[in-house]
This record gives sequence, structure tokens and C-alpha cells, in this order.
Amino acid sequence: MRRALNSRRRALAGRATLAALALSMVGPLTAGTNAAGASAHLSGVTPPCLTSNGYRASVTGTAIASVTFALDGRRIVKVSRPNARGAFTTWVALSAGRAHMLRMTVDFTKAGSSAPTTLQRTLALCYPKIKTEKSKSEAVAPSFTG
Repeated sequence: MRRALNSRRRALAGRATLAALALSMVGPLTAGTNAAGASAHLSGVTPPCLTSNGYRASVTGTAIASVTFALDGRRIVKVSRPNARGAFTTWVALSAGRAHMLRMTVDFTKAGSSAPTTLQRTLALCYPKIKTEKSKSEAVAPSFTG
């Protein structure tokens, strides 16, 4: 029985090694990555609920020619030059009351020889909680003059 158990362990260990070797040969793939070396990804972290009236969208990567930003299916702007930090950015104004879909279509240079990649992010504008009632400790006594 022990021999059968040991042989099963060796077989599983061999399969795990083979799978790890295959994954290391493929390499990790991120959104917008292709075999030619061109890549694109969103920069920064987006909270689930934005409290300002807009969002700074930023795309970074390699071999990017231009990025087209569209909010809810309407084109906002096409950015062809990166900023000083190498990111393609724009300010997106949001309206409250519903979620918005921001799509960024990344066109790569001819050296990257890649098809355009679309990145997307869902944004929602939420305002901070407004205090409507004052507690008894915060209540101010009225000043009557009569």
C-alpha cells in the first residue's frame, strides 16, 4: 500500500513540475499584452465610489501611438502624446446618479505591430454623507430677543 501511495505522490509531483514549467514558458500576460512586446494597462487604483466630480484616466505601456477615451459610448478625446511621466491621460467629468462605462482604445505603433486593445473601467460618482440632524450635544440654543 505504501508503494502505491509513493508512486501516486511521484506522479502528482511530476505533473505539477510539468505544469509549472509550461506556465514559465508561456509567461504572465496582462491586459493589452501581445507577443510583439506592445502592452497597455490602466494606471492607478479606482475606488468603488468617487467623491469628486470627475476622474483622471491614465493609460501607460509600451509602443503606444494613441489612446481614445470614450464615456458611455461617446468619444471624449484622442490623446496622441504622453505626459512628462509617459502616461496618456485625460480628465473625465462625471454626472451623479448612475454608473458610467469608460472605454479606452489603445492604438499601438507600427513597431509594436499589434491590433488595437480596449481597456474599460466602470465609474460611479457618489457624494460624501451629509449630516442632516445635529445631536443634542451639537445643538445650539436659540437666541431670543424678546
